[in-house]
Amino acid sequence: MRPLFVPALAAALAAAPEASGETIIRRMTAEFEYAVRNRIEDRDGFWFATFELRGHAFPNEQADRSFALACIGAAWGNGGVLGGEETVCRLSDDQGVLFGRVRGIDGTATAATLALDIYGGRGSFAGYAGSGSAERAMDLTGERPSGRGLMTLRLALAPSGNGGE
Repeated sequence: MRPLFVPALAAALAAAPEASGETIIRRMTAEFEYAVRNRIEDRDGFWFATFELRGHAFPNEQADRSFALACIGAAWGNGGVLGGEETVCRLSDDQGVLFGRVRGIDGTATAATLALDIYGGRGSFAGYAGSGSAERAMDLTGERPSGRGLMTLRLALAPSGNGGE
């Protein structure tokens, strides 16, 4: 729940004219390690799991830069079907911090498409908000309590009247 940025992105955001209301689109690829912390399953196949993940996201335009990615969440489903998820993510670099929350999900316990609400944070991201989407590969079936995962992100950020921290 990835959801889900670099100095180049920070510079682009800082240089973006707030008055124009232009939306900035950024695509990123993330690699992470995850751990399923608690998982319960009943005899009918319904399961509930909590997890955390940590890794790095790399802008597709500039692979030599990276952002720290950290998420904590809970997911539930029946068998291999993913029924829902509540996840909060933090994306940061030396220039600022951006937060995201999963608002919609579709997929399975091993591959999902996430819809994200993005909130401005501190530094170069103050005053920005938007939405995003992520394609995530991570095993929530309980077969592997920890492992490595991948995520592709698409973020749409625009100046927000709410300001930032």
